[in-house]
Amino acid sequence: MKKFWLLLLSDVIIGIIISIIQYSGESLFFQYTAKYADTTLAITEQNFDVTVGSLRIIFISVIVVMLVWFSIENLHNIDAAGE
Repeated sequence: MKKFWLLLLSDVIIGIIISIIQYSGESLFFQYTAKYADTTLAITEQNFDVTVGSLRIIFISVIVVMLVWFSIENLHNIDAAGE
């Protein structure tokens, strides 16, 4: 069980690193100015394209690494049973 949590943590870290590389030129927040008749406001919003894209990369990397890990472990068990 400890190996599973270590694998999950490393998968998330790999996904974060890939996301940082993928979205290095993008900002997580963007700001624009809204001018009204009586006031001007600086509005900050989150860039949801970067957020959703990063979460998608993290999720896909977790799935791929776990599938590869389980496949390797399954092949190792089949090989050990054949000896």
